[in-house]
Amino acid sequence: MKILLLSDNLANAKQWKNAMINYAGVEIIEWNINAKNKAYRSIKFLLSSLFIKQILKKYNADIVIGYRTTSYGFLAARSGIHPCVIAAQGENDIWPITGITVPFKKMIRRYACAKSDLIHAWGEHMKQSILLTGVEEDKIIVRPRGIDLELFKCSDAKIELQSPFRLISTRSLYPEYGHEVIINALKIVKDKGYRFLYTIAGDGPNKQAIEEQIKRLGLEKNIKLVGKVKNEDLPQLLLESDFYVSMPHTEGVSASLFEAMACGCFPIVSDLKANRLFITDSINGYLVSVGDYQKLASVVIEVIKDSTIWKKAIAYNLELVKEKADLKKNIQFFVEKYKELLLLSKH
Repeated sequence: MKILLLSDNLANAKQWKNAMINYAGVEIIEWNINAKNKAYRSIKFLLSSLFIKQILKKYNADIVIGYRTTSYGFLAARSGIHPCVIAAQGENDIWPITGITVPFKKMIRRYACAKSDLIHAWGEHMKQSILLTGVEEDKIIVRPRGIDLELFKCSDAKIELQSPFRLISTRSLYPEYGHEVIINALKIVKDKGYRFLYTIAGDGPNKQAIEEQIKRLGLEKNIKLVGKVKNEDLPQLLLESDFYVSMPHTEGVSASLFEAMACGCFPIVSDLKANRLFITDSINGYLVSVGDYQKLASVVIEVIKDSTIWKKAIAYNLELVKEKADLKKNIQFFVEKYKELLLLSKH
């Protein structure tokens, strides 16, 4: 089976591609717009949408997959290749949620969903959003893509909180990930006399603002920005950490959360639909209202004072990730679905 994958060169897309090759033995051909400049990218997207059938015809693929409904999913649907599979990424794939482009994005999202043969929703909340486009429920698959459990796995030695305790975030440095909320919370934690080290593994346009906030709050000795970390090096950083913190404004289904849980980090994350699918508040982690840095500080301190929940959560989360987020198992399931579609298309 030859799959034509339409996607930017993103970490999640590369992981998906490599998993299909390694675990399911399929042939993958990649195609993307290949433009970083926003204006140039928009022009190329519009031109591609007009000529995508001619552009992709030469690849002679069995199946096309478009990554994100409002961009490559739309192009995949326009390509005329069937079976056509598209993958939703955010809760509704429309970001930002305000602006003059929103009606246009809603329109092309509706078109992509209607013309596709199969739609990936990594979580139930994403499925509910997709159903609002009017598509049939039976063409939506609800299952996380998953993570590599051979790479991300917990050390048996991780049984006590460290002193000073360690926190980590592995989200990119974009405003929507709420890094300023975490830093404000940790200022409170420090002022109450608790010792900690916080690692931010990621890069992005908000880096300077984050560095300035750290300096302004006097947290230079407590917080370290290590930049973008290679996937193969990330497990070690997670294994060295006690807490995983993430305060985004919106979420699809977070591979970063699964990776942290698999490496024994106690999760404290935004109270969003996506996170409620896997985190039960005060059972296997904590859910904090978006932007509530005071609550975030209080739950961190609560766990430090009594690490019982921390210990129980680690064991619980390891089993949950094995059950729900095994990349190898989930990819094999997806590819079997693609094969079924291909057989149906030939009849």
